[in-house]
Amino acid sequence: MIDYTVDNLTVALLAIITALAIYHRFFTTALPTVHPLLLGKQSDVSAVRKDGESGIYRNWATGQGTPFTVRPANSLKTTNDLVPTTVSQAGAVPKCILDVSLSQEALAELIRRFPIGLTSLFNLPTSNVSPRPILVLLPPSPVTALPLLILQLAATPSSPLVILPSPKLLTKALTPAADSHPVPGVLIVHQSLLEDVLEQAVEDCGDSLGIMVVGDNDKSQGPLVERAIGKGMKVHWWEDVWEAAEISLNKITVPTAHFNDVHSYFYKLQEDDEDEVPPEIAKVTHLNITAGVAGVLSIFPPDKRPSAALRDVVASSVRLDTPFGMTIALASIWCGASFRFIGPPVPIWPESKPTESEIQDQLRRLMDTDQPAPTLLFLSSNHAELEVVTRRLKYAFSSHPLASVAAAHKLHAIRAGDVSKSGVAESLVWKPVRGKLFHGLFLDTMRGIVIVGDLPLMSTMVAAQSLLSLPISRVYATHLSTGPIFASHFYDVQSNGVHHTALLKPDKPSGVSEDKEKCHTGPPAANIEVLLKGPNSYVVEGDEGGKIRGSLWVRGPTILERVGGRIVEGWTNVEAQAEVQTNGTFLVDH
Repeated sequence: MIDYTVDNLTVALLAIITALAIYHRFFTTALPTVHPLLLGKQSDVSAVRKDGESGIYRNWATGQGTPFTVRPANSLKTTNDLVPTTVSQAGAVPKCILDVSLSQEALAELIRRFPIGLTSLFNLPTSNVSPRPILVLLPPSPVTALPLLILQLAATPSSPLVILPSPKLLTKALTPAADSHPVPGVLIVHQSLLEDVLEQAVEDCGDSLGIMVVGDNDKSQGPLVERAIGKGMKVHWWEDVWEAAEISLNKITVPTAHFNDVHSYFYKLQEDDEDEVPPEIAKVTHLNITAGVAGVLSIFPPDKRPSAALRDVVASSVRLDTPFGMTIALASIWCGASFRFIGPPVPIWPESKPTESEIQDQLRRLMDTDQPAPTLLFLSSNHAELEVVTRRLKYAFSSHPLASVAAAHKLHAIRAGDVSKSGVAESLVWKPVRGKLFHGLFLDTMRGIVIVGDLPLMSTMVAAQSLLSLPISRVYATHLSTGPIFASHFYDVQSNGVHHTALLKPDKPSGVSEDKEKCHTGPPAANIEVLLKGPNSYVVEGDEGGKIRGSLWVRGPTILERVGGRIVEGWTNVEAQAEVQTNGTFLVDH
């Protein structure tokens, strides 16, 4: 028998190796933030379907036959309830509302006074019998966002809003079809468009249309206004409404809204904007908005929702002149969080998507002011903010000496379903890289990002989650919904097919993969049900069984009525194609 001699050095080395093996096996292996079984079946499909249709899909947490949520709380029935009149101690603390410091009490008072002042200035009706809408033409900018938000919070059933995304639609809104919406009584316009608007208003409406000018604090458009008044038109500045409200505070009573009353009409800018093409208009009720607020909050786990207690600041690049952009702002206000808008500092109508340098300037501006830094971001996929952020971070990260090791470790954790801001690599590599860019926007205060719109590439999403050390949710919404139609699980970060070297190639935007694989948009939102239609059910046979694909039809309290459109048994065609994956998540393709 061989005689082994074991000295103290051998014992020490074996003990160290054993300890390292145990530590690596049980303490360094990433554990999924959410159990994989919860991500394995995210939709609940009905047992019965019609020929040429799929089953009806609902969110697994909602289930079949369960009534949809139409408001996040019983006290919230209309937009007037979004800012409570009874002020708590937390509500007395000023918050950043579109770069203006406002307490809950001050905002509630603005909302109470605005319709009174506007009615006094323009003699608007105080009865629902013959409503006169308020036509809104304000460019998307942080400068003009606060007036638009006040209008949306203070809308009355006697004067619903008509919101335009472009000046090209002005003539069609001033002379609407009989079955679309009533003729507007007031036009609220930015001072940069005043001259053209006055000419158009005189031509289409004569002196029956009142004009309110926004963004002209020094009244530089005074001569133009005087000429319009000389022609018999009523023209006032935005600031005049508060003085008029003070005078008429106890003389005018505005009607109280019901949850089924019309809140607003949203126009959609068509690709073909010729005169003979009728505009697409979506009608929004107060019920649509409260259901949309509930849908937005369902994107987040209960402990991650925007909150005054966490001093959250929600920043969004989704335009407020769209139904979903409006709902994001209103949900933030209702939760007690601050809200900021990401957009061009100069109020102009964008003719094209912003350039990369413009996007960088807009994101840096969030940190340049004295306002609080954002903690939650809603980014529009159409504006490509995520791609710009990822590309800049990749360029800085690739030059770090520990980049390869840190990337391999991070991607291993993401494949296991975990992403967090803890660990040695986070302190040594990721945090210093993020701190150098965008003035520290994506440091410790940021705790969540939501991408709204078309599907990002899988490689872009994985790179962004790695570089930002944040879960990134995907949401799909259209101009016909106040809430999300699809929403991915907040902690769904699992992916495959992306090698860690993709984070080390700054020359390729966002590490674009060869197969162009896109992320899913998740299951149907909490208060939405989805149906796919097509010949032969559009079943596409694959290696793992049939995949159902077809035109996307949706139904729920957040889905808007298309003016003049056709609704079949409550279902609305959103004019997109979708495919169901085996775990109940969806891929949407226009």
